[in-house]
This record gives sequence, C-alpha cells and structure tokens, in this order.
Amino acid sequence: SLGANASFGGKNDLMIDDRKIAGNAAHRYKDKILQHGCLLFSSEIRNVSEALRINPVKYSDHAVKSVPKRVTNISEHITEKITVEEFAQKLMEHVLATFPGARIYKFTDEDLSIIKKLRDEKYATREWNFGKSPGYNLKKAIRTKGGLLEMNMDVKKGIIEKVSIFGDFFSESGVEELEKALEGVAHNEVDIRTALESLDVKNHLSNIEIDEIIEAMF
Repeated sequence: SLGANASFGGKNDLMIDDRKIAGNAAHRYKDKILQHGCLLFSSEIRNVSEALRINPVKYSDHAVKSVPKRVTNISEHITEKITVEEFAQKLMEHVLATFPGARIYKFTDEDLSIIKKLRDEKYATREWNFGKSPGYNLKKAIRTKGGLLEMNMDVKKGIIEKVSIFGDFFSESGVEELEKALEGVAHNEVDIRTALESLDVKNHLSNIEIDEIIEAMF
C-alpha cells in the first residue's frame, strides 16, 4: 500500500525487487516457539555490512552461517517520505485492520513487575546469554611499544579455555603464568581486566599495557 514491490523470498525473507528487507529466525523448545524478525527501514547499509563482516583470519566458529544476500532499505522504495516511527504506526494500523479481533495490549503494573523479575533472574544472566554460545577460536596480533603481541584463544560457552601468547616482546618471567590466569575467565573486558590486574603484567610482557592485551583479545 506504500508503493513498494514487496514479496516473499526463500524460506524466511521479505524482498523488494530481489533485495532483502527482512529476515526471520525461530527457536523451538518443547511446546514453545520463539520467533523474531527484523525490517530494514533506513539503516546505513555500509554500517550494517561492516557489523556483519567477520575477519576469517581473526575468528573461526562452529555456528550456523547465514547466506549473504543483497539488502535494501524500505524507505528507498515507498512513495511517501515518513519516519521509522510513522512506518511502525502504519504497520500496526495495517495489522489491526487486516485481522478482525486484533487489539493493542497494554501492559499492567503486574505485567511489568513479572517481566522485570523474569528479565533480572533469567534473561539478563550470563548463563542465558552466553551459556549455549557456539565455541570459537580467536587469533589476533597487534603492534605495541613493547613489540608484536599475538593472542590465540579457544573459547567455549563464553569462557576462555586455552590461551597461547606469542610475539617478539621481552619477558622476564615468561608468559605461562599469564596464560593460566586467563584460562577459565569469561571472554569479556571486565572479567579479563580483573584477572590481569591481579598480576604483575609488566613482569610477563615488558612495555605492554593491560589495555593493549585486552585489545588483542577481541
């Protein structure tokens, strides 16, 4: 109704002129299905592409890969210039007009209290967000004032399982203690920084700062 030549494509895509504007995915658990999707309305396509591009030299994982497709913004194909908020409102009005009996549900205070409790106790936890993440390997090298620093890591369920550190830096006491200190630590900056600050890092990596080590781990 807004003038775009939209159609279904593949098994879960919405297309305009053979370019993707939406994707969907679902997860089935027992008798429940979680389904979610997205609509590209006025995104910076270059930023979208950069965010989704993974350097194969840096990361390798075992997750199911999406098939890359050309994408486009809905706003480039509709006849009237509207904001994303106005577009969302038009979508809602269309759903209400198309499905008799459909109505907008307003959350009650009790609903919001239950939602907050569920968020805090389940969905905001590290176990929920990272506990089932596919394992991956990371390899990254950076130049520091102390020399080349290369980090190699195996990560499973968000936890660093193995670390190997290489480079042409000087080290008074070797890197074995440093590698061991990072094993078992969650692969996030806060936990890694805490683990590193408990060590005399300069004794292991001369003239290399903690911030530089963290940079090499992501």
